Amino acid sequence: MMTPAHPHAPVSIALCIPDDADTHILAQLEEHARTLKVVRRCADLVELEAAARAGIAQIGVLSGNDPDCDKPFIQSLHDAGMKVILLQDYTPSGEAIGTQSLMDLKPDLLAPALDPERIAHALLSLARGQSADQHDPGSPAANTVQAHASVQSSPNLDLSHAKSEHPPAGTDGASSSADISAQDADRNQSSDEALTDPQVNGQDPHEHNQAAHRNEVEDEHPLTPADSAWLHNAATRQRPGKIIAIWGTSGAPGRTTVAINLAASLQHTNALPRMEVLLIDADTYSPSVAHALGMSTDVSSLSAIARYAARGEVHAEHIDSAQQVSDEGIVTLTGLSSPHRWREASPAALTQCLQAAREQNEYVIVDCASGTLDPLDEFGRFNAGRDEATAAVLQAADLVVVVARSDAEGLHRLIYSLEWLRTHITGAQVHIVANMVSEHRAGSRPAQAIAQALAPYLPGEDISLIYEDPLVLKAQLQGRSVISAPHKGSAERDFAELSQRLLRILAHTERPISSDQIPTRPRARHRKIQAPRMLSLAQNLRKRRKAQTRDRS
Repeated sequence: MMTPAHPHAPVSIALCIPDDADTHILAQLEEHARTLKVVRRCADLVELEAAARAGIAQIGVLSGNDPDCDKPFIQSLHDAGMKVILLQDYTPSGEAIGTQSLMDLKPDLLAPALDPERIAHALLSLARGQSADQHDPGSPAANTVQAHASVQSSPNLDLSHAKSEHPPAGTDGASSSADISAQDADRNQSSDEALTDPQVNGQDPHEHNQAAHRNEVEDEHPLTPADSAWLHNAATRQRPGKIIAIWGTSGAPGRTTVAINLAASLQHTNALPRMEVLLIDADTYSPSVAHALGMSTDVSSLSAIARYAARGEVHAEHIDSAQQVSDEGIVTLTGLSSPHRWREASPAALTQCLQAAREQNEYVIVDCASGTLDPLDEFGRFNAGRDEATAAVLQAADLVVVVARSDAEGLHRLIYSLEWLRTHITGAQVHIVANMVSEHRAGSRPAQAIAQALAPYLPGEDISLIYEDPLVLKAQLQGRSVISAPHKGSAERDFAELSQRLLRILAHTERPISSDQIPTRPRARHRKIQAPRMLSLAQNLRKRRKAQTRDRS
């Protein structure tokens, strides 16, 4: 039961609804002045959240049609200790509008927007603890029963099935009306569950029909050994999929280029069946995957997913409806159409997007922003920055690929980026990629030079090298990846080897991957620097310096 600060004090209420509606609610609440008291009439949701965080109000009443009323906002009110009642609209025939979408926001109760009496009844229910103690606040059944029971007995709504006068309270007609309301609520709830949950009695009817059809086809056309092997390989594919975050230093080290070519390399591997790979542009500073692949930037897939996340849960069908396909076949969730809209890509929205994406894809490649490397503080709904969005992606990733330029400045930035990563992100594996390796950047022997520079700071780390190749720029000019280019160069081999190595790293964490899932391209020489070699180079350098010091003395 909700108890106010003083044992005999009424429960405090904050209203955030249009002025013409709260006047009728205030008049109705005068009858319950000893139990309920309106302490705030908020002009917007920011004022309502302030009242919740300050402990001024215990129950908040707001309209479910407010575009800024989303699931993170409701959760922030709950975190502050405020119960939430959402006002729901109804059609003239008495049908509820958007019941399922409002229940996805997880309010404590739903109430008819044009029925002050039922709004007061809902407030009394929360004040007496009936909903909090006897019902699950997030239960769709409890919310549906409350909402439908309210509309059935509402005298202010013109219901087609309620033309006769209501019998007096306490008569058999009243109990019969309540039973009818409960039956209607259960019937509507069952229909809602049938719409939202396709599985009935543990089996999808559509899948049942497909299975019966497959059995008929198999009887007519038996499977060949090759088809059986193909189906067995498809059934043993890992679920859920793996998330590979492409992160790196500032200074344009080529994160987007690595992400695009890594996704293309995984899709163009010789595995059967073909790998399901999804490329997501989660860069909130400079989203450029759509530009690099020659795709339209008018519609943002990430913004569409963020809207789904704000109004409820993100599901696989939302990913399917928002994703786009490039000319060469790379399935992509394009980034924000403008960096100024970075607040749409909140940490909660990105987390839901990744969780839904990994359910239907074997590998999810995410292009992330480098960030500012500032410390991450506790953040809420209105002060979460771009670094928090990047950190949410890195925290959800199974493998973080850190990309750095191969020159002196890029390697110097790499050290600080890895320190930030190890301080704020836990659980994910890390693999380092030195991009755009060339002699004019790192000397006549670039592999050895990079090893000598990083050996004192990264003992035990393996590094992959991507050598500079003019075919990469040519492919970017055509809006394609270098993997699909007709002419093959060193970069294409490097990206193929990088994809092979990342698959092996992920395989060691779970289970071995079948050989047909790993690209069988020839390895290029001096593409991977192993830790023992790095340490030996550093030791040789120290021995030479000691010898030179002794000779001088």
